[in-house]
Amino acid sequence: MQIRDAEAELTARRASLSFFKCLFDRAKIHVEGGDGGNGVTAFRREKFVPRGGPSGGDGGRGGDVFIVADASLNTLLHLRYNPQHIADRGRHGEGSNRSGHDGEDHIIRVPVGTQNL
Repeated sequence: MQIRDAEAELTARRASLSFFKCLFDRAKIHVEGGDGGNGVTAFRREKFVPRGGPSGGDGGRGGDVFIVADASLNTLLHLRYNPQHIADRGRHGEGSNRSGHDGEDHIIRVPVGTQNL
């Protein structure tokens, strides 16, 4: 009888401990801003204009990474399974003085009161 009570108590403790394993108050993540796009070297070509001149566009800027406090979160569990946070890169420039598109920003949501070190 005592063995069954001890086993039941042990399984109850394991169940309660498994709940606390899901609450993470520390997470190590890798954050990287997006690279900017390359500019392009291009020259205009017109029939009666010798050496038409440059017409290359600049590359787009890379995206930024922002950390935003979110009141609906209470743990860092979602960061444990997704440690890589990299913003989009900028697109390359094109001819006819067309600049590349800017990269999209990346937002990391964390619980209120989180310290970033």
